[in-house]
Order: sequence, then C-alpha cells, then structure tokens
Amino acid sequence: MRFSRILVPTDFSTGAEHAAVAAAELARSLGGTVTLLHVYNPPSLMFPDGSTFAPTPAQLVEASERADEDLAVASRALASRLGDGIDIRTATAIGDAADEIVRLADSGRFDVVVMGTHGRTGLRRLVLGSVAEKVLRRATIPVLTVREHKGGEAAAAPHAK
Repeated sequence: MRFSRILVPTDFSTGAEHAAVAAAELARSLGGTVTLLHVYNPPSLMFPDGSTFAPTPAQLVEASERADEDLAVASRALASRLGDGIDIRTATAIGDAADEIVRLADSGRFDVVVMGTHGRTGLRRLVLGSVAEKVLRRATIPVLTVREHKGGEAAAAPHAK
C-alpha cells in the first residue's frame, strides 16, 4: 500500500503542527502530497433558554474566509519550515470535525490520515471527547496519530485497522 496521498486535519494546535511536519516528511520520502484540512463550525449564538440564532449568509462567508486565511498561513509556515519538494494542498469543511475528516478519508482521494492527538486520558477525554479516537474507529483507511510528549517532542503512533 502506498501512502502518497496524505490527509492532515489541523486545528492549528501544536499537536496538529507536529502531525503536519511528520506527514510532510513522509510525503517527501514517498513523493506524495499533503492536504491540510481545517474543519470549522458555523458561527452561532445560544440564548439562555436554549434556543439558537442561525448565522447570516455574511457571517458564513466571513467564517469561511477566516478559515481559508488561517489555513493558508499554516500551509506557508509548513512549506517554509520544510523547504521545497513537498506538494502541500489545503481544504476546508464546515461541520463536525470527526464526521468531516472521516467523510474525506473515505472519499477515495487519500491513502492515509496523519493527525495530532492531545493525549487526554480519564475524565478529560470522557468530557471533551477525542476527534482522533473517533477518526481511528470510523475511517476505512489507515490513521497515523502523532502525540506531543510533555517535553514538546512529537512521537508517531501507527494504528492498524
């Protein structure tokens, strides 16, 4: 199996940055491409009674443009950090992060997902959930997680399906 088409979800965290670097190094060694994906939720406002306010079309456009700009900055930073020779593409999606990552992973356009994980355990993981864990459980292609150690270094952990 070739891992030449690599999907890298990012929330612009340090863990996601480490995953992007690992993915780019993998792509360089295999002559592959990296697609940075940022999934965002539409802006909304919840009132004390539990009702919500739907975003206006202008707010949706603003959120989309902001996501595209932030992703472009991350892409340029990755390219400048690693130099030439890596094909880096970008994509944004709106919705639930795990759902959108799995949807793209299963689209047939990618060979592997490389993503960061915060490494939460116990109650914090239970309360906050884990996008990486949901993707690991549901994606039909291999998922490589890159976890940041306390010392700031990243370590890759392959997960076989």
